[in-house]
Amino acid sequence: MPIVVLKELFVAPKCLYRGSAVGREHADVTSEHAGREAHMSAEEPLALDTPIPTPHGWSTMADLKIGDYVFSRDGEPVLVWGVAPIKHGRPCYRVTFDDGDSLVTDATHHWWAFDRKSKQRWAEWTTDQMATANWYSGLRFAVPRPEPLQCGPAHLPLDPYVMGMWLGDGDSRVATLTVGRDDFDETLRNLEEAGMTTSVYDYGEDRGAVQIRFNHGQRYGKQGTSQHALRALGVLGNKHVPDLYLWASQEQRLELLRGLMDSDGYVNERGNCTFTSSSRALVDAVEHLARSMGWRAATGAWQSDERWKNRAAGTWRVSFTPSGDVPFKLKRKSSRCRTLRSESSRAITSIEPVDSVPVRCIAVDSDDHLFLAGRSMLPTHNTHVLASNLE
Repeated sequence: MPIVVLKELFVAPKCLYRGSAVGREHADVTSEHAGREAHMSAEEPLALDTPIPTPHGWSTMADLKIGDYVFSRDGEPVLVWGVAPIKHGRPCYRVTFDDGDSLVTDATHHWWAFDRKSKQRWAEWTTDQMATANWYSGLRFAVPRPEPLQCGPAHLPLDPYVMGMWLGDGDSRVATLTVGRDDFDETLRNLEEAGMTTSVYDYGEDRGAVQIRFNHGQRYGKQGTSQHALRALGVLGNKHVPDLYLWASQEQRLELLRGLMDSDGYVNERGNCTFTSSSRALVDAVEHLARSMGWRAATGAWQSDERWKNRAAGTWRVSFTPSGDVPFKLKRKSSRCRTLRSESSRAITSIEPVDSVPVRCIAVDSDDHLFLAGRSMLPTHNTHVLASNLE
């Protein structure tokens, strides 16, 4: 079965910024260079509805086309230079990982996998080979841990740390935070370091919290102020993380995560981090941010116990353990945070046969032939193409 490829190959830039002239030039190449065919030496399809992270946001395997960019295992944008026809009636499996996320793949799909029972350790396996291997009543296979996504810096209307704090502890109608007295002084400094001017409203020491109104413009209520930025982003009365922030640079995403975790996050004595909220949208955003840093994160419904007097009943919680960067600014939280050196792999917990679904594969311009797929953004193999047909 043929795969459509670019007529002329080129090396993708190591760091592609959204909206750049380079990105537009490479995207436009499809119309004049698409159409040549080469034969696959191996086909490695994924289900059409597989989520695929791209520098522009989420896409799917069905929607990817030549000239698009996806992410390599090292987090850099890489060019999609080949797409295969959709296939039907192929044997399929559901591959589930240690955070509960899963991918549906063709039986012949290849993985660069760690085998705990083999002396060779890292090697290429097909989904079918792993599924039919002896797992010895335990976890046997794992895939590499991805590096943080390297997106270009975004022009953000409001500082990402301040945005995170407001989403967690802010008044949904105005640019105001409600902060506990123990964190007041440090929070005020953090806001000022982010370029905010502040006004404090203290309604008495008998109250456990203080209100802080923040602004980065000259006059409150005029264009260019924090209030105007929140309104323009569509988050007033509808708290959520805009896509512009979810796909910003690594440092910008980390600052956003720190704001969210300083407001509604928690870290226990073992260094495990959790974010709890009645807003599923905010919990999903924290999960996305943690995964975009290459960390394992899992979300589930959380029912509070008697200590919380049911105040948080029916809320959602995402848990993760960071590696490298600390996702807090407040010292009382960051001092307890213990980051892992680095997880080298992510475990596959099960591989089960499922009903056949339409599948397809792509070819990407990465040295190791890996690209990130699924909500967990884990590395999987692209298709193999005969080199003789690419000359």
